Amino acid sequence: MMLAKKVLSVALTLLMMLSITGCTGDAGAEPASAESGVTQEEYDALQEQMEQLQQELDELKQQVSSQSESEAVPEEEENSSSSSAAAEASSSSVAGESSSSQSEPSQAAAASETSQPQPAQSQPQPQQPASSASSQPSQQTGNGPLAKYTVNVLDPDTPAVSVTGKAYNGGSAYVFTDGSGNVVGTIPAEILGTIIRENGLSYAEAEEQKAWFIENFNLYRGLETEEMDIPVLSVPEYDAEEFAQEVIRLTNVEREKAGLEPLVEHETAMEYAQIRAEEIADYFSHDRLNGEDGGMYSHYTFMENIAKGSRTPEAVVEGWMNSPGHKATMMADYSDYGNGMGVGVYRKNGVIYWVQEFLAWDANG
Repeated sequence: MMLAKKVLSVALTLLMMLSITGCTGDAGAEPASAESGVTQEEYDALQEQMEQLQQELDELKQQVSSQSESEAVPEEEENSSSSSAAAEASSSSVAGESSSSQSEPSQAAAASETSQPQPAQSQPQPQQPASSASSQPSQQTGNGPLAKYTVNVLDPDTPAVSVTGKAYNGGSAYVFTDGSGNVVGTIPAEILGTIIRENGLSYAEAEEQKAWFIENFNLYRGLETEEMDIPVLSVPEYDAEEFAQEVIRLTNVEREKAGLEPLVEHETAMEYAQIRAEEIADYFSHDRLNGEDGGMYSHYTFMENIAKGSRTPEAVVEGWMNSPGHKATMMADYSDYGNGMGVGVYRKNGVIYWVQEFLAWDANG
């Protein structure tokens, strides 16, 4: 390092002298003239100093070159040691990763072995147990209503038959297990509220909610629960017409409790409610895909409630009753137009969509 600094210092001095004399340093340079402001004696003295500096610079360069050659081997050993340390750090940092990333530390260890002499009979590198790879969750692209949320899959092939909310791996989660009690996946607790809200689930129906999560966690991994004869769904078999009639009945039960007149099935309202149930399976909104207001159909105006995810009429009506806005729609006075209402029910990709239409205006009435 000191030699390098000295070389730089001599080189800078030489450049300064060149700039003073105006010389190019070429062998054929002309002597300074009178106009240059430097006398012949001064020029000769500077020229002699420049030659001495050039000679000193050449000697210093040779010394630096010799020192670099003598230090080349120690530097190479230091780099090999750093590479080995980096390989060890890399190996420890990925010890908890899934099997897909376990090849990196093995490659780093191999590189380290080739850069350093090893005994003829070296000890084999320890292999991480295969079972530890399966215990690490992986996030993957899935199917069904859970596809847009964070889902950790530990076992992509074994059906889940139960789910429990509990502490797991330092956090809280919905933990899915198979028939033997083995954990097959988890959903972080911090997103459960969002899933429940966006899919129209009810906190009050714990078993209903768990059944929904189990079925859709299996669907997320491409496993059809209904085809596996797994007794996880304590809900009635899906029947759109029966479910619609039960929603009407339960709505009137709630209205009766409030001292209100019962609602009656309206043919056009039933027709439109079914159209809307199929529409919201693709576009969950009170606005229709064509930009029209969802409350307008034919010459009627309707007040509308929609929901998705609830697996029974009891669950969806309870969910609406627990929501002030939906409850107000269900409990409103529709007597001016015969207290007519309609209900539509539609299932797509394992998710049930629900619609209530209350007749609020008849343009021809």
